[in-house]
Parts: sequence; structure tokens; C-alpha cells
Amino acid sequence: MARRLGRTDEADLGAALEISEGLHDQLDLIEISETLIREAGRLAEQLALGGYDAVHVASAILIDDADMALATGDRSPLRSAQAIGLATADLSA
Repeated sequence: MARRLGRTDEADLGAALEISEGLHDQLDLIEISETLIREAGRLAEQLALGGYDAVHVASAILIDDADMALATGDRSPLRSAQAIGLATADLSA
């Protein structure tokens, strides 16, 4: 999308994709499950989150790892995660 909007050129896009691939290899992917969807629905209602944000926060809850922090630059899931006691990292700072 950034390319179509003229915010990046072909060289920068290629570099960004290369970085993205490297980061992807460091991620633990979470399968969508009925448990995840139900938790996201509960959070969406409880915390007034949109669907995507609710899925991200629900995923962080279900990971249940003391060393995990929800990292985002989006204020809504950041504040919601903090409100329910999750560790967070503000990427907008």
C-alpha cells in the first residue's frame, strides 16, 4: 500500500520486505481457535475494542507467558492490555 500511495520507492520496499522476512522467522504464530475467538469477543465488548485489536489482546492473554509483552504502536490495544495487567511495549514512543 505504501508503494501505491507513493510513500516508498521500489528499493525501500525491497529492503522493508527483507527485514520483514527476517522478523517473521522470530515470531511464534498463533492459530485461530474457538477459544481465541470467544476471548476476543469478550474483550471487544468489555474493553470497547475493534475486532483486530481484540484478537491481538486475546492472543497475548492466551500465550500466558511471563516473558511476553504485547508490542504495538496503536493506543487502543495498548491501553486495553495495560488495563487488564498485561506487559506492554509502546512502539509509537
